[in-house]
Amino acid sequence: MTARKIQDLSPAQVEEIELLTLAAKAMGMTDLTWVARVDDYDSPHRYMSAMQRGSDTCATWNPRLDYCDRYTLARSLKMVVDFEQRCVSKRLPDGRLLQQFWGDSSEEEDMACLRLAAEIGRQMP
Repeated sequence: MTARKIQDLSPAQVEEIELLTLAAKAMGMTDLTWVARVDDYDSPHRYMSAMQRGSDTCATWNPRLDYCDRYTLARSLKMVVDFEQRCVSKRLPDGRLLQQFWGDSSEEEDMACLRLAAEIGRQMP
């Protein structure tokens, strides 16, 4: 794995880092850093970009690319996923309802979960 400077990243990569960082904050995972490509053979995120805990390449996390991480994210944050309405939502303790909708593709569904988790993280102190 090689460290890359923020100016070397594409806008999509910068957005992914921001969303993953905020989603990790919502999950209480604050000790993660982003890696552009996980090269460890034993990692479930081999050849993917992911958030990584310390130098442990097996302790990686990316709910946008990994459905197990996405399920854990949705379950842990008590999100409601409505496949008929193509919406993922979460009612905050103050009563506000946060929602993210998606279109026809599964990638949009994946991003809706990540965007909602990021919004939850953004609302936290």
